[in-house]
Amino acid sequence: MRKVEVVDEDLNLFYWLLTISKIDPDSNITIADTMKQVNQRKRTVEHSDTEGLVVDTRILFDPFRQIIVVYNQRGTVNNTELKKFFCKLIDVRGLIFEIIMNQEAYDRIDKLDQINQLTYRVASVNNFKNYRDENRGEYGDLKLMEKFHGRELLLTMKLNDTSKTSIIEKFRNLFSDDSLEVKSAKVDGINDGIEDNIDLIRNKLKYSGLITYNSELDDESIYKFLEQAFENKYLYLKNIFEIEKFETMS
Repeated sequence: MRKVEVVDEDLNLFYWLLTISKIDPDSNITIADTMKQVNQRKRTVEHSDTEGLVVDTRILFDPFRQIIVVYNQRGTVNNTELKKFFCKLIDVRGLIFEIIMNQEAYDRIDKLDQINQLTYRVASVNNFKNYRDENRGEYGDLKLMEKFHGRELLLTMKLNDTSKTSIIEKFRNLFSDDSLEVKSAKVDGINDGIEDNIDLIRNKLKYSGLITYNSELDDESIYKFLEQAFENKYLYLKNIFEIEKFETMS
């Protein structure tokens, strides 16, 4: 775990770079021999129940604005595991993750003169059992799915008059729910007489770039990439999120 100072006007800020190593004893470990024919190269390595493939999840954490930047690769820790880790790290009982949308999504929603419909498709591995005793009206659709033992819900809501704030809040609730997998989320409306279809999945805040490394893709090379991503989006994040430091971290 590494602490990195941030120069931001007169503020004494910093962020953390860290790696979470996860052992996966259930997945097969496959290696290949380049000296053999293509169809004979691969073989599975046997291992005991206590051994497994190691997958590293590299993270940048800003404790002041409570932002987590994750290097996305196959096999990284899921949101539930990430929440457990950060609950212990910052000594809190629970956390809620929110997906950050990019500026384009906010701008396009804000420019809509009329919102016609919301469409989303969500899946639940436990047949929406988390909503069995849910009394809040905004979760009525998910509670109905639990009643019928459904596993996936595709819902389209035709709208007459809905505030843009409530739309964003609805999708934030969906994205932050660990028991749901949001497979699609769209807003359809009219902007200056022209139909606009906004895909919120594609408009999540992301950064793409080149990773510079020597012989292997190690922690140092990924950390540099995470720092590039954070620096690239810093002004945008700074305008959205206020500073609220976790005092338990040092």
